[in-house]
Amino acid sequence: MTKHNITRVNFTYAINGGMWIERADGYREWMTFEAIADEIGRCEADRLSHIAYANGMTGMWYNAANGRNVYVNGQEVN
Repeated sequence: MTKHNITRVNFTYAINGGMWIERADGYREWMTFEAIADEIGRCEADRLSHIAYANGMTGMWYNAANGRNVYVNGQEVN
């Protein structure tokens, strides 16, 4: 279980240097990797970055706690 309020992550090559995050209250924002690391620490930021890259499948939302895809066939499942 993560200690921060980032619940979902999304990476895209269209915007370099960071990723989209979603917080527990539903707020979404794009943040630089450096800003994320400043907020939650380098190890946790690296873990979330790894989840968001998901073997090159960019533009998809992933659950920050378990790394699973949030949406399947347009339905929220995770």
